Amino acid sequence: PLGIENPTLRFDVPAYEAETASLRSRFPQMDRPFVAMCAATSKLSKMWPTDRFGAVAKHLGERYQLPTYVTWAGDQEEQRAQAIADASEGHAHLAPAMSLRELAALLRAAACVVTVESGIGHLCHAVDATLVEIYSRVLPLAWAEPKEATRCTVLYNDPRLVTCAEVFDAVASFLASDRAP
Repeated sequence: PLGIENPTLRFDVPAYEAETASLRSRFPQMDRPFVAMCAATSKLSKMWPTDRFGAVAKHLGERYQLPTYVTWAGDQEEQRAQAIADASEGHAHLAPAMSLRELAALLRAAACVVTVESGIGHLCHAVDATLVEIYSRVLPLAWAEPKEATRCTVLYNDPRLVTCAEVFDAVASFLASDRAP
């Protein structure tokens, strides 16, 4: 009745200039290329091992001289983020504590975001961040990679079966292409 045909749904999150400036003042590393990692998710079946996140961060650091910053919120996520940093042999670091708007700014600024199936992946789409997402087969693939997403690679499999090489290759393809910011 409204005459809308083939609608495109977009969730464009604004830049939040004040929060971006606040985060930059506390986290000047945002002004240089970096990778963001978000390892937290609500279910064990969606988790990817911390040692694999760490290995990817180490490889990216050694190959591209890119530091990795691991986001977290709360004590449990901070422990997981620290385990990733420890496994990276100095190539991953904990991102500072931040608000959701600051997190949006961080994701937008990253050369690439590596995450598991979580709300962070949706936020990445909303800020048009370059994204590699390890996505379990719980929901259909269309949930993970909307057709409007142009800078997204989804590794759609049981997370336990996704290899470090698959994640590294997906990130490397963005870093070598014009799809990176």
